[in-house]
Amino acid sequence: MTRLPISETTELRPLIKLILDKALELEKCGLMGMDALHIASAQKAKVDFFITCDDNLLKKLKRVDNSGLKCYNIIDFISREVFKR
Repeated sequence: MTRLPISETTELRPLIKLILDKALELEKCGLMGMDALHIASAQKAKVDFFITCDDNLLKKLKRVDNSGLKCYNIIDFISREVFKR
């Protein structure tokens, strides 16, 4: 693992704060801490898809504003996005 010098980590603080703030919002909607951080990070990174095998997380995400993040389990992802059914 590459470690950043302290001088470079200060540039990340605003980004980290944005992610943590969003994660706290998601926790208030019922997501667990690490799941909330994972989703908040994916949103900030503007990923195309969020793929998980956690069906409980997928159910919770349907009730939460995930800002256009497409969330799938692997089977649905393959059938809807890879094979474009």
